Amino acid sequence: MPKKKPKRPAKVQTLEAVPEPPADMPAAGQAYWREVAPMLVQHSILTALHLESFRVLCELYADYRALSDYLRENPAAATFTTDSGYEQESPRVRMRDKALAALQKLWPKFGLTPQALAQLNKHCGARGGKLSRLESFAASKYDDDGGSQRRK
Repeated sequence: MPKKKPKRPAKVQTLEAVPEPPADMPAAGQAYWREVAPMLVQHSILTALHLESFRVLCELYADYRALSDYLRENPAAATFTTDSGYEQESPRVRMRDKALAALQKLWPKFGLTPQALAQLNKHCGARGGKLSRLESFAASKYDDDGGSQRRK
């Protein structure tokens, strides 16, 4: 039986510093970038290879925030009455819900949910420094080894 070659980790160019958000990104997306990117760079999750995906995540977040804020300020805009008299959900509500669904698919890719962060730590080993309180909680909640905080 032939021996399997050991898997080699992919060589990824880590970022030395947090890049500035793109100038053409909406303000809410830039704010989200400035809030989240430093933590992702610190843990080597955000790399040069992933900048475009992270940009999409931040733009989706900006869209989601804008639509949510609009609907919160204008609750009557959540529905409209059709020509035949039926009340129907506004397209803005559907757009907000689609943006949230897309965010929920992208957040785990960057370890932005407790379970996803625990899985990233489990499979990728050390990503820098000590565990934060959130990471410790996620590790104890979702690791198979009972919450051991070992880093490889």
